[in-house]
Amino acid sequence: MINKKTISLNILFSLLQILFTGIAYYFLYKFLLQNIGPDLMGVWAIVLSISSSANIANLGVGASVVRFTAKFKATNDNTNINKLIHTSFLFLGAIFLVIIFIVYLLAPAWLHAVIKTNYYDVAIKLIPYSLLCLLINALSGIFFSCIDGLQKNYIRSLIYIFSFILLIAGSYLLVPVHGLMGMAYAQLIQAGFLLFASALSLKLIFKPLQLFSLSWDKPIFKSIFSFGIQEQIISICQLCFDPLTKSILGTFGNLGMVTYYEMANRLVTQLRGFLVSANQVFIPAFTTTNEKSAETAHHLYKKVFSISFLLSILWLSFIIASVIPISNIWIGQLNNEFVIIAILLAFAYWCNIIISPAYFANMGSAILKDNVTGNIIIAILNIFLCISAGYFFRGYGVVAGWSLALALGSLYVIYTYHLKNRIGIRELFTRSDLVIITTSFLYCLFCLLLFWFKSDLNVWLMFGIDLFAFLVICAVIFYIHPVSKIILNIIKRNPGQPA
Repeated sequence: MINKKTISLNILFSLLQILFTGIAYYFLYKFLLQNIGPDLMGVWAIVLSISSSANIANLGVGASVVRFTAKFKATNDNTNINKLIHTSFLFLGAIFLVIIFIVYLLAPAWLHAVIKTNYYDVAIKLIPYSLLCLLINALSGIFFSCIDGLQKNYIRSLIYIFSFILLIAGSYLLVPVHGLMGMAYAQLIQAGFLLFASALSLKLIFKPLQLFSLSWDKPIFKSIFSFGIQEQIISICQLCFDPLTKSILGTFGNLGMVTYYEMANRLVTQLRGFLVSANQVFIPAFTTTNEKSAETAHHLYKKVFSISFLLSILWLSFIIASVIPISNIWIGQLNNEFVIIAILLAFAYWCNIIISPAYFANMGSAILKDNVTGNIIIAILNIFLCISAGYFFRGYGVVAGWSLALALGSLYVIYTYHLKNRIGIRELFTRSDLVIITTSFLYCLFCLLLFWFKSDLNVWLMFGIDLFAFLVICAVIFYIHPVSKIILNIIKRNPGQPA
């Protein structure tokens, strides 16, 4: 049974987490930009991306824990949940230590090739702290995955909100004293809190949990490894995403452009998180419905896709229309690099958002072949397009190459999902969608032209105009679009009623 009250609560807190995290990053990036400058911020972004390459050690364990926790919970198999946690913790910890050691040895050569300025020494000092944070976050991720599998996502969201309060407080206290190293210390404090809070929370909601009696279970390991190995291929491909893109951008562009890419990417992905997190909550639901029948899962997918597509159009429109006022507030001026990069990324991630229901439906049914293939396409295209476009068009070419790679690889996933499940376009789209797309395009064009040629307007007046126009668009869309009835029915229906 799928409890709508639980799903609604999880979605609500996921959205609150994304909102709070976005606000936190707004203050954090603005603070860093003013205190250490765009070049050092670029160094920080590159170091973080290089350190994150150690995520190759994840081996898809997090996704496996979510799926198998939900499966074992459905049969009240508490013994296997404990075995799952213990085996995942031991396996992931050992593998991460090995990979992190390798990355630590290779990082100096990587940084030397990317950072060709006097910031190299600072970057080297950051590497150990960044890798340690990554290890701690990976271990806490096991507890968080188990919490998600128990459909208690709202607890994870609350913990992350408090962790960002610590990060902001630590940054404001330590950066003025220790410079960029202060950020490393603040992130280490945040990581430690996440590990402690996730373990304690899991113990409180899952009483049979045995935290200090770690044991290895071979059958459980085989289960998580066979499922997770496909996720691992995705993790390897993702090494060609953010770390490689930033490294190529640092080579063909400059550290300042890396900073503005980091800020634009943070803006777009943070707002994207509102929709993706809401879709991700349905992974256990897709797992449960697939256990019942393919028809039930098919029906759930159609509902999730319809709502996701409608909201993604609003998401894309708002970002494009608001990017100029955001640049003025966040950076302090109209920055052309930030604006252009944000628009390119917004279109690419929009394609990535609309495939989220298909992506998570594949995960819920444990059929990951198409997800893997989509990520391989993105990785291969990203290498080829970023380098070739960067050679001819410098920094902007790199961003355009990455955006095109992300869009094409993402669309492959939804294409194959619809093909295999025999879902026609007419089943998902209506004539209202064409009206909505046209209306949204006119809204974006109006705001961009107005703010570009009237850049001397007060920034809050810009936001007022933008917000008013956006609310009008929302009112029109929800009045004419049939999906609005689905949303209203979900709100009006008894929260405890199963789907």
